[in-house]
Amino acid sequence: MKLGDMVLCRRTGSPVAAGTIIAFNKKGEGGMDYVHVFIEGETEIFMRYDVEVVSGRQLSDEELESVRGGMSPPVFKRWKEESLK
Repeated sequence: MKLGDMVLCRRTGSPVAAGTIIAFNKKGEGGMDYVHVFIEGETEIFMRYDVEVVSGRQLSDEELESVRGGMSPPVFKRWKEESLK
């Protein structure tokens, strides 16, 4: 996992969210166990085990449907294009 990776994030009680890693906690404050993800204009913090890197791989239809549910169509299209780079 590194800065700029496109990721899918599991949220409690919500559909899967998709976004980009923008930061990690500092060493001594949890470090890379706490992943800061930019999702639709907001930064959310997830535990490392709730984040899956998807940069450069094809998403399954099920993953795409989960992500699409939480995004507006233009944002979803842009995210999908970026995740395949």
